[in-house]
Amino acid sequence: MHNYCDLVLLLTDLDIRDTEILHKDSIYAAIGLAAPVLEQELDFQEFLTSTLVFEVQIQKPGYNILRRRIAIILGQWLPVKEGLDRPLVYQIFQHLLDRSDQFNDQVVRVTAGRQLKNVIDPFEFTAEHFMPYAPNIFGRMMELTKEVELPETKIALLNTISVIVLKMEQHVWLLNCVFHGVD
Repeated sequence: MHNYCDLVLLLTDLDIRDTEILHKDSIYAAIGLAAPVLEQELDFQEFLTSTLVFEVQIQKPGYNILRRRIAIILGQWLPVKEGLDRPLVYQIFQHLLDRSDQFNDQVVRVTAGRQLKNVIDPFEFTAEHFMPYAPNIFGRMMELTKEVELPETKIALLNTISVIVLKMEQHVWLLNCVFHGVD
């Protein structure tokens, strides 16, 4: 346990404006992998709001690496940590799936699409919190599915879409109305 506490201390010393992207990526990878162990030690909500939200918006070359890692870390933490600001997480995924952002390359968007399944699937999910983001995210997921070429990638993205549809339950008809212009 001592090594994980050292990792948390290292994180607090990390300057969020530091451009050593690979260094941050490795630290974030460790935090993601250790989610079940660090759950009680790290205030992930604070980390999310003070660090990850800031970094996912940075428009500099190389930050696509951190955007990809942020999608992964959210997919690792949401299943183990209750009480996180899920609407904020949905906003992040909506942002990461935006093809018009030049720093959301296909790797970032596919990673976000795959990790979204881990965010949507936990028991704590409520369709009402996701509904404001559902049409946009669902549409971007469908576009991404058409864009990718590898069958394995298409299947993984379709798996995420199927989890969204399953979790949306009675709200699925609203998605249908949005996509088909039905009032």
